[in-house]
Amino acid sequence: MSKRKSWNLGVSGGVIVLLVAIMIILGIKDGVLFGNETRQIVSNEAGHALQLSVTERVNKLWDLAQHSDGSNYETKLIMQGSYLIPAEDWKQEALKWKESIHVATPFVAREERGQEVLRANDQGSNWKREILVFAEQDGRLYFTIHLTGVELKGKEYIVDEGENLLKALQANNLSVLWNSEIRTKAVGTLDSIWGQMHRKMQLLGHAKAIDHYEDNRTRSVSYETDYMGEGIKMKSGVANLQMAVHELAGEGIARLTLGAPLIAGEY
Repeated sequence: MSKRKSWNLGVSGGVIVLLVAIMIILGIKDGVLFGNETRQIVSNEAGHALQLSVTERVNKLWDLAQHSDGSNYETKLIMQGSYLIPAEDWKQEALKWKESIHVATPFVAREERGQEVLRANDQGSNWKREILVFAEQDGRLYFTIHLTGVELKGKEYIVDEGENLLKALQANNLSVLWNSEIRTKAVGTLDSIWGQMHRKMQLLGHAKAIDHYEDNRTRSVSYETDYMGEGIKMKSGVANLQMAVHELAGEGIARLTLGAPLIAGEY
C-alpha cells in the first residue's frame, strides 16, 4: 500500500484534536479518506438514525452556538470521498468529476509533499470554497471539498452550496463522508461558557457524554444525542456532536467549537 500524505486546506484553530480520534471519526488516514468500506456512520443506541440534511444539521449547530452570545461566527463544511477510476489519465478523470458536480473554477496543478495534486479555489465576500483532488497508487481518486462561511450570510451561502454539491456527488453514486462545524468567540471563562452551553444542550434533548479531554484551558466532550442524526461509533457509544471550549489566556474570551458528528482538525 502506498504511503498516504496529509494536505492542509487552511483549517484554523488553537488546540489540535487527538489524531487517533480524528482517524476513527471521519475514516481518514493522514487527512485522506479510505474507501467506502471503512464508513462507520451508524445510528445511536436509541435507534435514532435521522438522515439530517446539510441545512438541518448546520442550523441545529448554529442555533446551539448562538446560545453562547458569541461573535465572529464561522461555519465550515467538509466533504471527503474516493472512488476507483479507470487506468486512464487521472487528471482527465478529475476534470470529469469536477464537471459532474457543476464547478466551473479551473484546476491548478501543484506539487505538494512530493506528489502532484489539483486544486480549485474560489471565494466571495463572506464565503470560500477549496477543492483538493489527487490520485493514489491504489487506483482511486481522492477528493476533499472544504466550504467556509462567515456570519449569517456566509453560513446561508455555504449551506446552499453544500446541499447542491452533496446532491451532485450522490447523483454520481459517490459515497461521501461529511461534517459540519460552527466556531465563535464569547466573553467568559471556560467554566462559564461550558456551563451555559451544556445547559442548552441538555434542554434540546438526550445528550450523553461518551468521550472527554481536558487540560488547564481546554475542554472537549463528544456526545451521543437524539437530535443530531447519525454519528460515529466509539467504544462507549455513537458520537454525533462534539463541543470544545478553549479559554484564551488573559483575554476574558473563550473560543467555542461545535462539530457534527465531530470536530475535524483543530479547535
